[in-house]
Amino acid sequence: DYTTAANVAQALISKGTYTLISDPAQYKDMWLNDTGTEAIWQFYMELKNEEGPTALGSMLSGIIDKFARPSYMASKKVTDLYDTENDIRYGAYFKTDTIDAQTVPDFVGTYCNKWPGNPALYTGKPNNMNKTKAMRISEMYLLGAEAYAKAGNEGAACGLLNDLRKARI
Repeated sequence: DYTTAANVAQALISKGTYTLISDPAQYKDMWLNDTGTEAIWQFYMELKNEEGPTALGSMLSGIIDKFARPSYMASKKVTDLYDTENDIRYGAYFKTDTIDAQTVPDFVGTYCNKWPGNPALYTGKPNNMNKTKAMRISEMYLLGAEAYAKAGNEGAACGLLNDLRKARI
């Protein structure tokens, strides 16, 4: 039911309770310190009850002793999709740093650092633990755009995509 999906997404966007972040420092802070205006639903976590890294943060950034040890390295094809100067997502999602390669000499590489670990949840050192943001307002822009397009309202679809793009780039 694309019409209902578009209407519900647009209603939530228009309400203004949750707003897109367009400032690079605030956007990065959302992923580091779990703050900001975008999270519609974010899991509650506190240090005394949480142990061990989250699966995504741990896999993408890996164990961090002295250097990161990621299981995934962003390919140049992926990082080239971002405008590294103007897209606020790049600085929040990727980090170029020394990689602990273990079986070969350490090297400098770019890896996903979207879940760097909230310092409030550290247990002595970074642990890649962040509060899961299960739903954000940016997803409502994408959901609304898709629903409008599927319902034949390409103008409204482009409007939502352009609003999101303007906030990010």
